[in-house]
Amino acid sequence: MQSQIMEASAKVAISETEHTVENDSSSCVDDANRSDSVENDPYHYTKRGEFTSELYKICVENLPHYVGYQQMRKTFSKLDVEPKKLKFDPKSQLAFLTFRSEQEREKAIEAITGYKFKKNVLCAKKAMPKPDPQLRKRQLQASGQDVAAKKTRNDNESGSDMDHLPPETRLKYVVAPLCDMPYSEQLMLKAESVKEVLRTLTKNLLSSHSGSWVTDGLKENGNICCKVEDIIPSPVVDNYRNKVEYNIGPSCDTKSPRVGFRLGTYKADNFAVVSPSECINVSDKAKKIAKVFQDYLEKSDHAYYDPGIHTGYWRQQTVRNCRSGETMVIVQMHPQNMTESELDDIKVSLKDLFFASQNDLQISSLYLQLRGQTKPGEDSSGKYEHIAGSKVIYEKMMEMKFQISPDAFFQINTFYAELLYAKVRDWCGITENTTVLDICCGTGTIGLSLAKAGAQRVIGVELCQQAIDDAKENARLNEIANAEFICGKAEDVLPSITDRFPRKTNVVAVVDPPRAGLHKKVILALRRCLAIRRLIFVSCDAKKAATNFLDLCRPTTNRNKGAPYKLMRAVPMDLFPHTKLCELVLLLERSVSDSRGTEQTSSSSNSDVYLEEASLKPLPIPSCDTLSALSCSSTETRLEDEEQKTSLQSE
Repeated sequence: MQSQIMEASAKVAISETEHTVENDSSSCVDDANRSDSVENDPYHYTKRGEFTSELYKICVENLPHYVGYQQMRKTFSKLDVEPKKLKFDPKSQLAFLTFRSEQEREKAIEAITGYKFKKNVLCAKKAMPKPDPQLRKRQLQASGQDVAAKKTRNDNESGSDMDHLPPETRLKYVVAPLCDMPYSEQLMLKAESVKEVLRTLTKNLLSSHSGSWVTDGLKENGNICCKVEDIIPSPVVDNYRNKVEYNIGPSCDTKSPRVGFRLGTYKADNFAVVSPSECINVSDKAKKIAKVFQDYLEKSDHAYYDPGIHTGYWRQQTVRNCRSGETMVIVQMHPQNMTESELDDIKVSLKDLFFASQNDLQISSLYLQLRGQTKPGEDSSGKYEHIAGSKVIYEKMMEMKFQISPDAFFQINTFYAELLYAKVRDWCGITENTTVLDICCGTGTIGLSLAKAGAQRVIGVELCQQAIDDAKENARLNEIANAEFICGKAEDVLPSITDRFPRKTNVVAVVDPPRAGLHKKVILALRRCLAIRRLIFVSCDAKKAATNFLDLCRPTTNRNKGAPYKLMRAVPMDLFPHTKLCELVLLLERSVSDSRGTEQTSSSSNSDVYLEEASLKPLPIPSCDTLSALSCSSTETRLEDEEQKTSLQSE
């Protein structure tokens, strides 16, 4: 049986060392190679006293042939087994699962062993952790052998003609690959890239029989289902980034500490850091702060953090600038086993450095962020400790004042953000009867600008509690009383809000999600809430969010419930000059039937459908505190109902 396991494991390219063992893997690891140094021990990462799910690993044998990933997840869920990671190949009869604790692992072994899955009786055993995948590369590198058998994507794209250039110049083309291209040509390139995404979307809409609206303007719009406005350029093209996150690591040659950006990747075992001196989109002040901190690190008794072997301390430096001149600096470090006294000394030295008059940095706020290896359930972002200066900085925009805390989201290009929010405001068509849903609201910049523009009510939803606190403070700073903010996952909170809107409430939704787009449950909630007539989608990566666009516009089916939207307009906006990134703003609308059976759209003249006071008065919309409570209870209720209705749950 053991040889069959090893053969199958090799067949599916699963590490040969991931075989099953009868005894406890953690004791096995502790006894193995105790005398080896960190650099030569393939299991060194399991011995640091920090959490890794590889410590609690099992191998499941005798799986049915060609079982699907989701089917396997459902089966494990039925057995009340929820692994942190699952690795397998559909053609093999093996799977490796990792867990958060020894208790979870023992529970999984007991539940899986003897279970009959498609006539196959499963067997689960403890498994060895995976050896450090970078160890072999480090050993070859130490012996002087060539380890660059596979080039990274950046290496392949840059080509061999880049090898002779200084590291700072090579980094410039990694951070700002279009920096040598005239700005007018950059705009043309980005506009065409966005149009190509929209052409693909149009083809998919045609194949899904989305209706005649898709074909109506194809000829006029270049085989695109909607009008695409001209790309809007950035008013500032150089030194525009208001936030920079520097890596800390070895230089390319001397291995002395550097503050800047990485040229390579962890996969390539390349952690070399290069100075940002030639990066055209980084401000001069941010570059100066990096240089001052780098000089400090060269004299420090504490080494930079090595992500390959998890030793060292200094990890990252973040610089946030405002147009008012205020600057926040955040230094991130791994505390390892440092005492409170040692940490206090670090804080004092950092304060002396950044607030020293001779450095002339004019720092407004200084934080130390301690980020070590986290345990299950802990916040992986790290703890912020205020050292000196103010706790927040302030940015003025659109005749409003916004508070920025250490981890709050704020548009990278402040100058362009004003143009972006103005476009969103224009497309929303705000009136005194409009309720705005600001989804993924961050610190509330979009929602508060719409509240100030005259919306009756704004409700913002955001996952980060600190961002919600900032949004509430921003509402107070700007004396805006008709905006409320809820902390929670949009897919959990949104149904609790939308289900309680009277059907004919005039609602405009604005979504500004992360790069990957919206969760499928959010898309479903946006389709099901018939009160939403108009939707503004702000995407920072059109290719990754294209599935969202399609799902919002698909015809109604059992899988895509709720009324579909129509894509009316699109405009590319260049928030990121000299890079290949481009913001895309979409205007989507849909028809709704009123109580008389007539059809109206939000784009027609005075067409926003409101409740007539004489015929029907709107039910009061619950407060945000009530909505938060309802969201939690409704989520628990849905989970209980699903458990009763089906024995197999998807992840």
